[in-house]
Amino acid sequence: MNKVKVQGPRGEKKILDLCETEEQLEKMTVLLLKKKISQQLSISKSLFSNQLTDSTAS
Repeated sequence: MNKVKVQGPRGEKKILDLCETEEQLEKMTVLLLKKKISQQLSISKSLFSNQLTDSTAS
Protein backbone atom coordinates (compact mmCIF):
# COMPACT_ATOMS: atom_id res chain seq x y z
CA MET A 1 0.00 0.00 0.00
CA ASN A 2 1.28 3.46 -0.91
CA LYS A 3 1.00 6.16 1.73
CA VAL A 4 1.83 9.82 2.16
CA LYS A 5 2.35 11.85 5.34
CA VAL A 6 0.61 15.23 5.36
CA GLN A 7 0.26 18.10 7.78
CA GLY A 8 -3.11 19.85 7.74
CA PRO A 9 -3.78 23.57 7.99
CA ARG A 10 -4.50 23.25 11.72
CA GLY A 11 -1.20 21.48 12.36
CA GLU A 12 -2.63 17.97 12.48
CA LYS A 13 -0.42 15.24 11.02
CA LYS A 14 -1.84 12.19 9.32
CA ILE A 15 -0.68 9.32 7.15
CA LEU A 16 -3.03 8.83 4.20
CA ASP A 17 -3.50 5.67 2.17
CA LEU A 18 -3.19 6.66 -1.47
CA CYS A 19 -3.62 3.42 -3.37
CA GLU A 20 -3.05 -0.33 -3.31
CA THR A 21 -0.70 -0.91 -6.26
CA GLU A 22 2.22 0.72 -8.09
CA GLU A 23 0.04 0.94 -11.21
CA GLN A 24 -2.54 2.99 -9.31
CA LEU A 25 0.24 5.19 -7.94
CA GLU A 26 1.56 5.85 -11.45
CA LYS A 27 -1.93 6.99 -12.50
CA MET A 28 -2.32 9.30 -9.49
CA THR A 29 -2.72 12.92 -10.55
CA VAL A 30 -2.23 16.03 -8.45
CA LEU A 31 -5.98 16.64 -8.65
CA LEU A 32 -6.72 13.17 -7.24
CA LEU A 33 -4.13 13.68 -4.51
CA LYS A 34 -5.71 17.01 -3.50
CA LYS A 35 -9.14 15.37 -3.45
CA LYS A 36 -7.94 12.54 -1.18
CA ILE A 37 -6.23 15.00 1.18
CA SER A 38 -9.26 17.30 1.41
CA GLN A 39 -11.60 14.34 2.04
CA GLN A 40 -9.48 12.64 4.68
CA LEU A 41 -8.59 15.84 6.55
CA SER A 42 -12.12 17.27 6.17
CA ILE A 43 -10.89 20.52 4.63
CA SER A 44 -12.21 22.66 1.82
CA LYS A 45 -10.85 22.08 -1.68
CA SER A 46 -10.50 25.87 -1.95
CA LEU A 47 -7.58 25.59 0.47
CA PHE A 48 -5.52 24.46 -2.53
CA SER A 49 -4.89 27.68 -4.42
CA ASN A 50 -2.25 28.88 -6.82
CA GLN A 51 -0.19 30.37 -3.99
CA LEU A 52 3.27 29.03 -3.21
CA THR A 53 3.77 27.32 0.11
CA ASP A 54 6.60 28.20 2.50
CA SER A 55 8.56 25.15 1.33
CA THR A 56 8.41 26.18 -2.35
CA ALA A 57 8.87 29.93 -2.00
CA SER A 58 12.38 31.22 -2.60
